Amino acid sequence: MSGSFIAKIAGCSLAIALLAAAAQPAAAYQCKHLTVKAGNSVTNPKAKKKIWAERIAVSGWTRRVKSKYGLTWSVWSIAKSKSVSCNKSGITWHCVAKGRPCKYAAP
Repeated sequence: MSGSFIAKIAGCSLAIALLAAAAQPAAAYQCKHLTVKAGNSVTNPKAKKKIWAERIAVSGWTRRVKSKYGLTWSVWSIAKSKSVSCNKSGITWHCVAKGRPCKYAAP
């Protein structure tokens, strides 16, 4: 096989892959306009480590959104304008998660 033949096959393969990717529908999201805020529990012993305090805050955000808007809105990974801010008081971390709930909406 010649080099130009292999290059043509590689080029065609790349073009087909790009067309297939373009044919996939883009994910569409609907988002709430209001930001939901939730903090971690001060009494939780795991809050002595920042990573656990952050996870507890995000879990609290998820529960709050789920109870207010339903399960489909409570996915942290697709929330918009999300953030987790923390501060340390003594040996305990206190974190607050906030973000705008979103849900997947079929195009």
